[in-house]
Amino acid sequence: MTLTDYVGNINVSTVSYMPPEQAMGGEVTPKSDLYSLGAMLYEMVTGRPPFLGDDSVAIIGQHINTPPVAPTWHNSECPRALDALILRLLAKDPSERPESATDVLSALDAIDLTTSVEQPAAVVDEAHALDSLAGGVFVGRQREMGDLKACLEDALSGRGRLVMLVGEPGIGKTRTAQELATYAGLRGAQVLWGRSYEEQGVPSYWPWVQAIRSYVRERDPEQLRSEMGAGAADIAEVVSDVRERLPDLQSPPE
Repeated sequence: MTLTDYVGNINVSTVSYMPPEQAMGGEVTPKSDLYSLGAMLYEMVTGRPPFLGDDSVAIIGQHINTPPVAPTWHNSECPRALDALILRLLAKDPSERPESATDVLSALDAIDLTTSVEQPAAVVDEAHALDSLAGGVFVGRQREMGDLKACLEDALSGRGRLVMLVGEPGIGKTRTAQELATYAGLRGAQVLWGRSYEEQGVPSYWPWVQAIRSYVRERDPEQLRSEMGAGAADIAEVVSDVRERLPDLQSPPE
């Protein structure tokens, strides 16, 4: 059965909240419900579902492969902790989502929904709620998280660099990265995600393409032109979405 056959009779409004494991025919668990909850919270905060498409196949493909754009891109008044919680609920891997609905409720209770992102007073309480939500991810990873947070603080002060988080499969690299992303969101950073796949046939630079594509889709064209500067033409050679947003962009010199 193809993906098209599977979703042929499913209403688009239904797939807007479908967890990726269900879309791929996998086991549906209580954490699948948490993903759907995340999609509904996303729509409540932004006025639109996390993924849009012309048909069910396009939307489901994004649930499986595309990281969602942070809710704060659509609604700057969304508290950073709520933004991070929604993105955690929308994690592709069920193991990266909160452990239970009770944990989600506790985190929501700790977030001051009357405070916009321009007011930092609630950041400490929000960070504590998210640390509790992590459910032990930091156990045995305090040193690594300290190093990563220090690198993030350097980047926020203009001293960015390439940082690689490496290790054997299954030791918690993805969850560590997710926790760093949560911290980065609370610090006001914009987090973009790209994912590598082991399958053959994946285009070159695919993780970077995914990350830049999600960024490009949400930026005003003139803001995009200003932020990309002289490198826009070169980036457009790899990420076609850039040229779609900036159709008058000159091709890079041969």
